[in-house]
Amino acid sequence: MHIVQKLKEFNAMPFPLTIPYYVSYGLTKDAFKNGEMRDGDSWMILRDQHEHYRIPETREEWLHDLTLDHKDGQDEDLKGRVASFAALLKREGITTVYSIGSGGGIFEYYLKKHAPELRVVGTECTQEGADRLRRVCTELDEVRLFDAHDADSWGVFGNDPHSIVFIYRNEREFSDEQWQLIWDSMYAAHVERVFLGLMWTLTIRALVNLKMRNLKKRFRGEVLTLTGYLRSLERIRRFWKGKYDEQETIPFPTCTGIYLIRSNTSV
Repeated sequence: MHIVQKLKEFNAMPFPLTIPYYVSYGLTKDAFKNGEMRDGDSWMILRDQHEHYRIPETREEWLHDLTLDHKDGQDEDLKGRVASFAALLKREGITTVYSIGSGGGIFEYYLKKHAPELRVVGTECTQEGADRLRRVCTELDEVRLFDAHDADSWGVFGNDPHSIVFIYRNEREFSDEQWQLIWDSMYAAHVERVFLGLMWTLTIRALVNLKMRNLKKRFRGEVLTLTGYLRSLERIRRFWKGKYDEQETIPFPTCTGIYLIRSNTSV
Protein backbone atom coordinates (compact mmCIF):
# COMPACT_ATOMS: atom_id res chain seq x y z
CA MET A 1 0.00 0.00 0.00
CA HIS A 2 2.89 2.32 0.83
CA ILE A 3 4.45 1.69 -2.59
CA VAL A 4 1.16 2.38 -4.38
CA GLN A 5 0.81 5.69 -2.54
CA LYS A 6 4.36 6.68 -3.41
CA LEU A 7 3.73 5.90 -7.08
CA LYS A 8 0.59 8.06 -7.03
CA GLU A 9 2.53 10.92 -5.48
CA PHE A 10 5.28 10.62 -8.08
CA ASN A 11 2.74 10.47 -10.94
CA ALA A 12 1.24 13.73 -9.64
CA MET A 13 4.61 15.45 -10.23
CA PRO A 14 5.44 16.89 -6.78
CA PHE A 15 7.87 19.30 -8.47
CA PRO A 16 7.50 22.39 -10.70
CA LEU A 17 7.32 21.76 -14.44
CA THR A 18 6.04 23.76 -17.41
CA ILE A 19 5.94 22.45 -20.99
CA PRO A 20 4.60 23.95 -24.24
CA TYR A 21 1.19 22.69 -25.33
CA TYR A 22 0.45 22.00 -29.00
CA VAL A 23 -2.96 21.32 -30.57
CA SER A 24 -4.03 20.20 -34.04
CA TYR A 25 -6.99 22.40 -35.02
CA GLY A 26 -7.27 21.19 -38.59
CA LEU A 27 -6.42 24.67 -39.88
CA THR A 28 -3.50 25.80 -42.03
CA LYS A 29 -0.19 26.80 -40.48
CA ASP A 30 -0.73 30.48 -41.32
CA ALA A 31 -4.24 30.62 -39.79
CA PHE A 32 -2.84 32.26 -36.64
CA LYS A 33 -0.36 35.06 -36.10
CA ASN A 34 3.18 33.66 -36.08
CA GLY A 35 1.61 30.20 -36.31
CA GLU A 36 0.63 30.37 -32.63
CA MET A 37 -2.67 30.51 -30.74
CA ARG A 38 -1.38 32.99 -28.22
CA ASP A 39 -3.59 36.10 -28.22
CA GLY A 40 -7.18 37.29 -28.27
CA ASP A 41 -7.26 37.82 -32.03
CA SER A 42 -6.22 34.20 -32.60
CA TRP A 43 -9.00 33.04 -30.30
CA MET A 44 -11.51 35.02 -32.36
CA ILE A 45 -10.29 33.22 -35.50
CA LEU A 46 -10.87 29.90 -33.75
CA ARG A 47 -14.29 31.00 -32.53
CA ASP A 48 -15.27 31.84 -36.10
CA GLN A 49 -13.79 28.83 -37.91
CA HIS A 50 -13.81 25.81 -35.58
CA GLU A 51 -17.07 24.08 -34.64
CA HIS A 52 -15.69 22.89 -31.29
CA TYR A 53 -14.86 26.46 -30.17
CA ARG A 54 -17.46 28.38 -32.18
CA ILE A 55 -19.21 31.36 -30.61
CA PRO A 56 -22.12 32.33 -32.89
CA GLU A 57 -22.92 35.91 -33.87
CA THR A 58 -26.54 35.71 -32.66
CA ARG A 59 -28.16 34.69 -29.40
CA GLU A 60 -30.53 32.33 -31.21
CA GLU A 61 -27.62 30.34 -32.67
CA TRP A 62 -25.80 30.48 -29.34
CA LEU A 63 -28.79 29.06 -27.46
CA HIS A 64 -29.03 26.28 -30.03
CA ASP A 65 -25.34 25.46 -29.55
CA LEU A 66 -25.95 25.01 -25.81
CA THR A 67 -27.79 21.80 -26.71
CA LEU A 68 -24.72 20.32 -28.42
CA ASP A 69 -22.35 18.03 -26.54
CA HIS A 70 -19.29 18.44 -28.79
CA LYS A 71 -18.66 22.09 -27.95
CA ASP A 72 -15.71 23.12 -25.78
CA GLY A 73 -16.65 23.00 -22.08
CA GLN A 74 -20.12 21.55 -22.63
CA ASP A 75 -19.45 18.13 -21.16
CA GLU A 76 -21.87 16.16 -19.00
CA ASP A 77 -20.17 17.38 -15.80
CA LEU A 78 -20.63 21.11 -16.52
CA LYS A 79 -23.75 21.51 -14.39
CA GLY A 80 -22.05 19.63 -11.57
CA ARG A 81 -19.20 22.13 -11.62
CA VAL A 82 -21.69 25.01 -11.62
CA ALA A 83 -23.59 23.58 -8.64
CA SER A 84 -20.39 23.02 -6.66
CA PHE A 85 -19.13 26.56 -7.32
CA ALA A 86 -22.53 28.08 -6.48
CA ALA A 87 -22.57 26.19 -3.17
CA LEU A 88 -19.15 27.63 -2.31
CA LEU A 89 -20.34 31.17 -3.09
CA LYS A 90 -23.43 30.77 -0.92
CA ARG A 91 -21.45 29.34 1.98
CA GLU A 92 -18.87 32.14 1.82
CA GLY A 93 -21.39 34.98 1.39
CA ILE A 94 -20.03 35.96 -2.03
CA THR A 95 -22.45 38.01 -4.15
CA THR A 96 -20.34 39.12 -7.15
CA VAL A 97 -18.34 36.99 -9.58
CA TYR A 98 -15.74 38.50 -11.91
CA SER A 99 -15.11 35.98 -14.68
CA ILE A 100 -11.73 36.42 -16.38
CA GLY A 101 -11.78 35.47 -20.06
CA SER A 102 -15.40 34.35 -20.23
CA GLY A 103 -15.27 33.17 -23.85
CA GLY A 104 -18.77 32.13 -24.89
CA GLY A 105 -20.18 32.59 -21.39
CA ILE A 106 -21.40 29.01 -21.10
CA PHE A 107 -20.43 28.44 -17.45
CA GLU A 108 -21.70 31.93 -16.56
CA TYR A 109 -25.05 31.25 -18.27
CA TYR A 110 -25.67 28.14 -16.19
CA LEU A 111 -24.41 29.87 -13.04
CA LYS A 112 -27.00 32.63 -13.46
CA LYS A 113 -29.70 30.03 -14.10
CA HIS A 114 -28.67 28.19 -10.93
CA ALA A 115 -28.25 31.29 -8.75
CA PRO A 116 -29.94 34.32 -10.40
CA GLU A 117 -29.34 36.48 -7.33
CA LEU A 118 -25.60 36.57 -8.08
CA ARG A 119 -24.05 39.49 -9.92
CA VAL A 120 -21.89 37.95 -12.64
CA VAL A 121 -19.50 40.13 -14.68
CA GLY A 122 -17.96 38.67 -17.82
CA THR A 123 -14.70 39.87 -19.35
CA GLU A 124 -12.92 39.47 -22.68
CA CYS A 125 -9.56 40.79 -23.89
CA THR A 126 -10.71 42.03 -27.33
CA GLN A 127 -13.49 44.46 -28.19
CA GLU A 128 -14.94 42.02 -30.71
CA GLY A 129 -14.99 39.25 -28.11
CA ALA A 130 -16.62 41.48 -25.49
CA ASP A 131 -19.26 42.71 -27.95
CA ARG A 132 -20.14 39.17 -29.03
CA LEU A 133 -20.30 37.90 -25.44
CA ARG A 134 -22.59 40.79 -24.50
CA ARG A 135 -24.83 40.02 -27.47
CA VAL A 136 -25.25 36.29 -26.91
CA CYS A 137 -25.13 35.87 -23.13
CA THR A 138 -27.67 38.43 -21.97
CA GLU A 139 -27.83 36.72 -18.56
CA LEU A 140 -24.56 38.43 -17.63
CA ASP A 141 -25.06 41.54 -15.51
CA GLU A 142 -22.15 43.26 -17.23
CA VAL A 143 -19.45 42.56 -19.82
CA ARG A 144 -16.12 44.40 -19.65
CA LEU A 145 -13.14 44.71 -21.92
CA PHE A 146 -10.28 43.56 -19.70
CA ASP A 147 -6.54 43.01 -20.15
CA ALA A 148 -5.25 40.56 -17.54
CA HIS A 149 -1.67 41.50 -18.48
CA ASP A 150 -2.19 45.13 -17.43
CA ALA A 151 -1.33 45.28 -13.74
CA ASP A 152 -3.38 48.44 -13.19
CA SER A 153 -6.54 46.83 -14.60
CA TRP A 154 -6.97 44.58 -11.58
CA GLY A 155 -7.76 47.51 -9.30
CA VAL A 156 -11.45 47.46 -10.28
CA PHE A 157 -11.81 44.03 -8.67
CA GLY A 158 -10.06 44.86 -5.39
CA ASN A 159 -11.14 45.72 -1.85
CA ASP A 160 -14.46 43.86 -2.04
CA PRO A 161 -14.73 40.98 0.44
CA HIS A 162 -18.04 39.85 -1.08
CA SER A 163 -16.65 39.30 -4.59
CA ILE A 164 -14.47 36.64 -6.17
CA VAL A 165 -12.25 36.50 -9.25
CA PHE A 166 -13.15 33.42 -11.26
CA ILE A 167 -10.44 31.97 -13.55
CA TYR A 168 -11.81 28.92 -15.33
CA ARG A 169 -10.24 26.54 -17.86
CA ASN A 170 -7.83 29.10 -19.29
CA GLU A 171 -4.73 28.29 -17.26
CA ARG A 172 -2.91 27.11 -20.39
CA GLU A 173 -3.15 30.42 -22.20
CA PHE A 174 -0.54 32.33 -20.18
CA SER A 175 3.23 31.94 -19.95
CA ASP A 176 4.85 31.53 -16.54
CA GLU A 177 5.87 35.19 -16.60
CA GLN A 178 2.32 36.29 -17.44
CA TRP A 179 0.84 34.13 -14.70
CA GLN A 180 3.24 35.55 -12.14
CA LEU A 181 2.28 39.07 -13.21
CA ILE A 182 -1.40 38.20 -12.82
CA TRP A 183 -1.02 36.86 -9.28
CA ASP A 184 1.25 39.74 -8.26
CA SER A 185 -1.26 42.22 -9.73
CA MET A 186 -4.24 40.65 -7.96
CA TYR A 187 -2.39 40.76 -4.67
CA ALA A 188 -1.33 44.40 -5.16
CA ALA A 189 -4.93 45.35 -6.08
CA HIS A 190 -6.26 43.70 -2.89
CA VAL A 191 -8.33 41.12 -4.73
CA GLU A 192 -9.54 39.20 -1.69
CA ARG A 193 -10.83 35.93 -3.14
CA VAL A 194 -9.89 33.85 -6.17
CA PHE A 195 -11.31 30.64 -7.58
CA LEU A 196 -9.17 28.68 -10.00
CA GLY A 197 -10.89 26.05 -12.15
CA LEU A 198 -8.07 24.04 -13.71
CA MET A 199 -8.83 21.97 -16.77
CA TRP A 200 -5.67 19.89 -16.75
CA THR A 201 -2.59 19.57 -14.56
CA LEU A 202 0.44 17.62 -15.68
CA THR A 203 1.13 14.14 -14.39
CA ILE A 204 3.78 11.66 -15.49
CA ARG A 205 1.14 9.57 -17.26
CA ALA A 206 -0.40 12.62 -18.96
CA LEU A 207 3.02 13.79 -20.14
CA VAL A 208 3.83 10.43 -21.73
CA ASN A 209 0.40 10.22 -23.39
CA LEU A 210 0.74 13.77 -24.70
CA LYS A 211 4.15 13.09 -26.23
CA MET A 212 2.85 9.94 -27.92
CA ARG A 213 -0.24 11.73 -29.23
CA ASN A 214 1.76 14.58 -30.74
CA LEU A 215 4.24 12.16 -32.30
CA LYS A 216 1.38 10.33 -34.05
CA LYS A 217 -0.16 13.60 -35.26
CA ARG A 218 3.16 14.81 -36.69
CA PHE A 219 3.63 11.45 -38.40
CA ARG A 220 0.21 11.89 -40.05
CA GLY A 221 1.26 15.34 -41.26
CA GLU A 222 -1.10 17.31 -39.02
CA VAL A 223 -0.20 20.91 -38.21
CA LEU A 224 0.42 21.39 -34.48
CA THR A 225 -0.12 24.91 -33.16
CA LEU A 226 1.43 26.28 -29.98
CA THR A 227 -1.62 27.02 -27.84
CA GLY A 228 -0.09 27.66 -24.43
CA TYR A 229 1.54 25.76 -21.61
CA LEU A 230 0.78 22.82 -19.35
CA ARG A 231 2.03 22.68 -15.78
CA SER A 232 2.29 20.47 -12.77
CA LEU A 233 0.11 21.51 -9.85
CA GLU A 234 3.26 22.27 -7.85
CA ARG A 235 4.33 24.78 -10.51
CA ILE A 236 0.93 26.46 -10.46
CA ARG A 237 0.94 26.74 -6.68
CA ARG A 238 4.23 28.63 -6.73
CA PHE A 239 2.59 31.53 -8.58
CA TRP A 240 0.56 32.52 -5.53
CA LYS A 241 2.97 31.38 -2.81
CA GLY A 242 3.14 33.94 -0.02
CA LYS A 243 0.28 35.98 -1.50
CA TYR A 244 -2.78 33.75 -1.33
CA ASP A 245 -3.71 30.98 1.05
CA GLU A 246 -5.22 27.85 -0.44
CA GLN A 247 -8.42 27.31 1.54
CA GLU A 248 -9.65 24.11 -0.04
CA THR A 249 -9.97 22.03 -3.17
CA ILE A 250 -13.69 21.70 -3.81
CA PRO A 251 -15.48 18.97 -5.81
CA PHE A 252 -15.31 20.23 -9.40
CA PRO A 253 -16.04 17.29 -11.73
CA THR A 254 -13.37 16.52 -14.40
CA CYS A 255 -11.52 19.69 -13.34
CA THR A 256 -9.62 20.85 -10.26
CA GLY A 257 -11.31 23.63 -8.27
CA ILE A 258 -9.11 25.61 -5.88
CA TYR A 259 -10.46 28.34 -3.58
CA LEU A 260 -7.94 30.94 -2.34
CA ILE A 261 -8.05 33.93 -0.01
CA ARG A 262 -5.55 36.79 0.02
CA SER A 263 -2.85 36.46 2.65
CA ASN A 264 -2.23 39.29 5.10
CA THR A 265 1.51 39.19 4.47
CA SER A 266 3.60 38.65 1.34
CA VAL A 267 7.02 37.00 1.18
